[in-house]
Amino acid sequence: MISSTTLDGRLDHAIRVADPFHVVRLANRCLDQVRRRVQNATLGHRGRKGEPLYRIRKLMVTGAERLEGPGLERMLLGIRAGDPDDEVLGAWLAKESARDVYLTERLDEAGLLLDKAIEGCATDAVAEVRSLGRTLARWRTEILNHHARRLQRPHRGAQPPGEEGQARRPRVPLVRQLPATDPAPCRRRQLARPAPSGAPIRTRSPH
Repeated sequence: MISSTTLDGRLDHAIRVADPFHVVRLANRCLDQVRRRVQNATLGHRGRKGEPLYRIRKLMVTGAERLEGPGLERMLLGIRAGDPDDEVLGAWLAKESARDVYLTERLDEAGLLLDKAIEGCATDAVAEVRSLGRTLARWRTEILNHHARRLQRPHRGAQPPGEEGQARRPRVPLVRQLPATDPAPCRRRQLARPAPSGAPIRTRSPH
C-alpha cells in the first residue's frame, strides 16, 4: 500500500487503490495482537506449544472458506478454551468482516459490507479492533476503488487455457452448531448457524 505523501503532487491523475493483500494483512495483524495480549493476560507468558490459542494461531489467520469443517471447529474450540472474554473471537470476526469486502465483485455490495465492518469495529470493546475500524474508515474510498477499477476494466476475450467454464471458488461456509456445555455468549451465537442434517454447505471464495 503506497502512502499518501508519496503520491501527493506527483501522480495527481492516479487513483489510489487498497488491494486485498494489504488490507487483509492489516486485519490479520490486529487479530494476532489481540491473541498475544490475551495469552499474556491469562497465562502470564508468551504462547507455548500445546496451549489453546498458540495451537490455533495459524488457523485463525486462514480464510474461513479455506478451513475444512474439523479445522474450523478446532479453531473455535481453541478460542473457547483460551479466550475467556471473547476478545480474540471478536478480533477474528472483525478480520473476517474485512475479508468479506473482497469476496464480492459488486461495488454496491462491497460498500455495504465495508460500512458494516467499520460500524462493528467502532462499537467493539477491544481497542485493537476499534483501531482497525478507524483505519478501514480512513481508507474506505481506496478500498472501494478496488471494485470500481475492476468494473472499468475492458472485457477480456478468451479465458486462460484450462479455465473455461471453471466454477467460482467457494465463499465463507456456514458454521455448524458446536456442542456447548453452557449458554453461548453473544459473539458465539453469531457463529452458530445450525444446518439441516445431511444438507450440503454452499460456499464462495475470493478470486
